[in-house]
Amino acid sequence: MKKLIVSVVVTMIPFVAQAGIINANNPGQMLGSAAGLDLTSGSTQMEGVVQGYDERSVTTTEDVKVDFLVNENLFLGNAFTGIDEANSYKTLVAGDYDSHLLRFDTPDINVEGDLSNAIFEFDGDIVAIILSNGGSAGALLNLSDAIFGNAASYDTGLGRRAESNDHFTLDLANSRTLTVDRLRVSNGFTDEIRVITRTQVAEPSMLGLMGLSLAGLFFARRRKEAKSEV
Repeated sequence: MKKLIVSVVVTMIPFVAQAGIINANNPGQMLGSAAGLDLTSGSTQMEGVVQGYDERSVTTTEDVKVDFLVNENLFLGNAFTGIDEANSYKTLVAGDYDSHLLRFDTPDINVEGDLSNAIFEFDGDIVAIILSNGGSAGALLNLSDAIFGNAASYDTGLGRRAESNDHFTLDLANSRTLTVDRLRVSNGFTDEIRVITRTQVAEPSMLGLMGLSLAGLFFARRRKEAKSEV
């Protein structure tokens, strides 16, 4: 009986599930985990595609600098322009987050690439954006790799950022949807936007029901065993 009670209590404890990209429309593509990939410029070239990768789930113990923070300089329904509107002194408080990387890697360093209207939906509320890597804003993409990154290697050059030609919008009705209105790269540069979402916690009530179901199965089995022993 004691073992059963412990089992039910444990199943009622909420668990944390990593949020990911759950939908993308052309020219956006979901490409799964970035773990172990080479994401330096030119390494994952795809013609006419905004690549979407899930990076990692992390519990930050200290505040993290970001370029855009929801409800401070990132608002539902508003369009924003790369590093021109970034504020690299915004602070994301310590907590549980998931990171995702949107990138545009042109297949020809001599051809200018231009993409628009790639929509990505995440399984978690968007809370911050990191897209600077020098210029008028800070180099936060490089600095945040150690916290949110999960690839084998990233670009570290100045061109790894979203600039004045790059625009994005946080959906007016859904804080989990981001539209990349435009990305434009040339000369072998790679545009990148790191999207930080809040980690989702499973409802303990649902887990409790699962525990009660297991308890019912346990009692049914014990009753059957008791009858067979008579």
